[in-house]
Amino acid sequence: MTVTDCTTRGSSDRGITLGDFHILLESAKTVNLLNTLDDAVEIMDSYNIDQLPVVDPNYHGAMVVTRRAIATVPPSARGGMRVQDVLKEHSNDPNQRARSTTPLLEARQRLIDHDWILTTDEDDNPVGLATVGDALGKLLDRQEACCQGP
Repeated sequence: MTVTDCTTRGSSDRGITLGDFHILLESAKTVNLLNTLDDAVEIMDSYNIDQLPVVDPNYHGAMVVTRRAIATVPPSARGGMRVQDVLKEHSNDPNQRARSTTPLLEARQRLIDHDWILTTDEDDNPVGLATVGDALGKLLDRQEACCQGP
């Protein structure tokens, strides 16, 4: 059975939104601009993740540092290098931000293109991080629930 089969059988469930699976910044593993790249890699390795939100204490100006960005720096140079040295700020890029109420179907191409989207509240304050992996997990959970039936 496919998700399409499930929805045609009368599921009244609304579509998946970014807020249904994003990781809240307040509970996410994060770094700040002054952390070293080694700090970021250690956290990524510990939690088997490929990106980390970079935040200040109030989550303003939230951005993301990725393994891909860190990989551009030779390992021997990472120890004293700060996150801010490799960070490309995406917080003003409209393709990297979306309200947490945005339907996944609307945001899917941005997730595919960028691997992550910073989710915001109605006032455009950063609240979470939605990743391709989290979206896939949510879709698979829905698929499994659909196949099990009521």
